[in-house]
Amino acid sequence: MLLSELSSGQKARIIKISGASELTARLLDMGVVKGTALELIRKAPLGDPLEIKIRNFLLSLRKAEANIIQVEPL
Repeated sequence: MLLSELSSGQKARIIKISGASELTARLLDMGVVKGTALELIRKAPLGDPLEIKIRNFLLSLRKAEANIIQVEPL
């Protein structure tokens, strides 16, 4: 399941980040790493951006960024 497919309030754990690009490196620098738990706080009305809570801080991601993050619901 992709991060962008979660519903607001749903919790999940990151299982994979696809690709090897600058975007992937930037996500890793922000603490978005395999095995980390997160919660989708809210989505904008058109689904972009998404706000997640990860490692006790809030992070906004574009839908394209969320589409490379695979998660498993908790």
